[in-house]
Amino acid sequence: WQSRESATLYEHCVRAMKLVLKRTGQHGLPLILAGDWNDGMNALGIKGKGESVWLGWFFFDTISKFSPFIKERDQEFYNVLTKHAKELYNALNTVCWDGTWYVRAFDDNGRVIGSKSSSCAKIDAISQAWSVLSGAGKSNMAKQAMESLEKHLIDYDKGILKLLTPPFTKDYKAGYIGDYLPGIRENGGQYTHGAIWSAQAFFKLGQNEKGASILDMINPINHTLNRRKTDIYKLEPYSVAADIYSNKENYGRGGWSWYTASSALYFNAVLTSMLGIKMEKGKINIQPHIPNDWQEYQVKI
Repeated sequence: WQSRESATLYEHCVRAMKLVLKRTGQHGLPLILAGDWNDGMNALGIKGKGESVWLGWFFFDTISKFSPFIKERDQEFYNVLTKHAKELYNALNTVCWDGTWYVRAFDDNGRVIGSKSSSCAKIDAISQAWSVLSGAGKSNMAKQAMESLEKHLIDYDKGILKLLTPPFTKDYKAGYIGDYLPGIRENGGQYTHGAIWSAQAFFKLGQNEKGASILDMINPINHTLNRRKTDIYKLEPYSVAADIYSNKENYGRGGWSWYTASSALYFNAVLTSMLGIKMEKGKINIQPHIPNDWQEYQVKI
């Protein structure tokens, strides 16, 4: 099927942003509807009222990066977006703050997801990481949120960064995420996207050792350095996995390998966040965030 309409890439982007503006909930956050990045949370907003905190960070970041292009073409829409970004900033740092970290979502009935008062998913990694990555989290709060992420979600001994904890149950009615066994895939396992975003957030805060430690955790080679580790991981040493299990019976087992999106994101995190190599206006800008014990590194472009 082919649409009868056509538009430029810029117009497609503007339409998408206007749709997000239209789909704003009572807390001033984007509606989650049938799921956001974590599409397993597909029951939180099926009535059209649930909201996504993560999508709020993401939309703020999108406005920040895209609004200069809009300002050149449409001053009125630029003003609308600028006003909305300020409202998002206030909402994210007030109703979405749980005291020591940011919550993850609100469901159709106003129930908070990702709070200390939640029975499931008390803390979610991507809400904390994107408070830093988006630049929308107040600096002291975003830093504290990342401290909470490290405390509750990182297992340095076993080399796992959980996406959320504790896992969802079916009774919680968050969506099909509750159909996964506890600690499997997005339901409390390590999900590579979330882990990489967490590493990038630590690099952005200047906490380079923590960022590098997480990238080491994700690196499949480090899960297969000896026979014991290989027997636990059960995947290839040369291919990035989408997820690693954190349930008691299979702790450390890799889930879905050859996950190209995770591989690409991992490559980008190493190159841009850790090695600090970025192209800006046709020139290479280098701002390294390497661990203290690194003496040098080489990159061939």
